[in-house]
Amino acid sequence: MTDSTFRPAKHFVHSISATQSLKTDENEANVWQRAVGENLARHTSAQIKDNELLVLADSPVFAHAVRSKTVSILEYFGRTGLPMKRLRIRTRPPRVPPPPTTRHRRLSPLTSTVGNLLQKSAASLRDDGLRAALLRLARHAQSKSTD
Repeated sequence: MTDSTFRPAKHFVHSISATQSLKTDENEANVWQRAVGENLARHTSAQIKDNELLVLADSPVFAHAVRSKTVSILEYFGRTGLPMKRLRIRTRPPRVPPPPTTRHRRLSPLTSTVGNLLQKSAASLRDDGLRAALLRLARHAQSKSTD
């Protein structure tokens, strides 16, 4: 995927000239978090573009939560000196690093002793499917021990 233009509010708020008019002692990096709350801010990111607030949500659940707070979010940004005309919401799963690749360990071959035990066990079984499976394993063990 290409690099997204969406960033947490702390990455863009300080670069907006309108933030110079903020009359608050609070940290500008937390504008989005203060607007929507800590939990919702963890699952969303925002970008300001042409007096429009673009919000990217991790899931439809968080998109709905932002949508239900649209009026209060726009009012909050207006009070902080960043009046927004519109709030647009998009849903995209969060970026997570790919899971680490697992290394397959090499299994040690079955010895002929184990193969003999499997054959003896298979002979005493009534279940045809289980007996056949044990005999296949026993043949595998014998072929490995002769290599």
